[in-house]
Amino acid sequence: MASKAGGSEQRVALVTGATGITGRHCVDALLRHEGWQVVTVTLRDLQGLSKEEAGRVTQIKADLSDRSAVEKALKEAGVASVGYIFHCAFLMRQEEPAEECKINLGMLRSVVEAAEALDGGSLRHVFTMEGGKWYGQGSLRHVFTMEGGKCYGQHLSTPLKTPHREDDPPIMGPMFYYE
Repeated sequence: MASKAGGSEQRVALVTGATGITGRHCVDALLRHEGWQVVTVTLRDLQGLSKEEAGRVTQIKADLSDRSAVEKALKEAGVASVGYIFHCAFLMRQEEPAEECKINLGMLRSVVEAAEALDGGSLRHVFTMEGGKWYGQGSLRHVFTMEGGKCYGQHLSTPLKTPHREDDPPIMGPMFYYE
């Protein structure tokens, strides 16, 4: 749940992949706005935060593929609830697209389930790097993703048709974004 901080609503955002390019920019964007408390879940420390920024960031180390480890780490860090997830983590295994898809869906599922387990009702939005889906049950209502080139199949071994058009048929193959 959001709490009141200095008369304004405090929103809690969990950012995965915060040490990567997209994740770090996401953290920086959230910190530019008042009212955001940021929780990062990574395997490495987030570097280069000012003293003020560090006071608004809770850094947690956990393996995203292990739901119970993520949930335990969140609870041990005193994170009571999460309203927003910005899922910017992505494990690339280009030689096996089906395995890549399975692993990345598992990490996303792990993070969402761990956040929902905190208080069972504050999670409102999940933003991921790729794909998008609406949900209508439970507290999770919407998943929105920031698309990258992999949604066009650049990670597959097939030649890409350019330019791409919105009415092009979907790329066939194991795709994290379409699952």
